[in-house]
Amino acid sequence: MRGSLKKIASHATKNIYMKAVFISFNQAYYDTIISILDRNNLRGFTYWDVVQGRGSQTGEPHYGNHAWPTLNSAILT
Repeated sequence: MRGSLKKIASHATKNIYMKAVFISFNQAYYDTIISILDRNNLRGFTYWDVVQGRGSQTGEPHYGNHAWPTLNSAILT
């Protein structure tokens, strides 16, 4: 590689970190979660309105049915 291209390629591979945070939450907390993202200047995110699941140990299921009526949402930022 030529000197300047080598320098650019070297710079491009250093100190480039992408981080992602997946947040799964009860739908009732949507406004709170968005407020926290805004206060921390985290503008970009992907939002899923309905997410079903259950915790691994003691978490209650969130299935949106008669037995387990709550639902979660999720944000990836």
